[in-house]
Amino acid sequence: MTHMRDVHLPSLDLNLLPALEALLRRKNVSAAAADVGLSQPAMSRALARLREVLGDVLLIRAPGGGYALSPRGEALATQLAGALDQVKAVFQPPGFDPRQVERTIRIVGGDTQAILLMPPLMKRLAQDAPGIDLRLENYGPNMVQRMETGQLD
Repeated sequence: MTHMRDVHLPSLDLNLLPALEALLRRKNVSAAAADVGLSQPAMSRALARLREVLGDVLLIRAPGGGYALSPRGEALATQLAGALDQVKAVFQPPGFDPRQVERTIRIVGGDTQAILLMPPLMKRLAQDAPGIDLRLENYGPNMVQRMETGQLD
């Protein structure tokens, strides 16, 4: 096996990371395959690629059956748990907390909307988004133009 010296990230198959994590955690090819939704032969191929890329056997046959982690596998297991959480966080949509929003929203409506909709809406906004100032404006001849210019939401 070759030892990797310089890491050229674009050439790495990052799809191997979930397989690596499952293999190191489960220490069993079949169980790791089930965890990540691969067939056992596909996980065996992933293990072979990981061994080549990382220059280590990762899993060693243990006395009495089963597998144990190599010293490099032990070190990787510790590093990988936090690293995968960080990678997942990159792809999570940013959180939205309406309590943190500070803005004015201007909508158009008539008397019926003002009487029926605004009281419960204002109550809910006060609870869930206290920084939002909701303004109801009457219908007018230039509504479309005001929406186009951002004067109305």
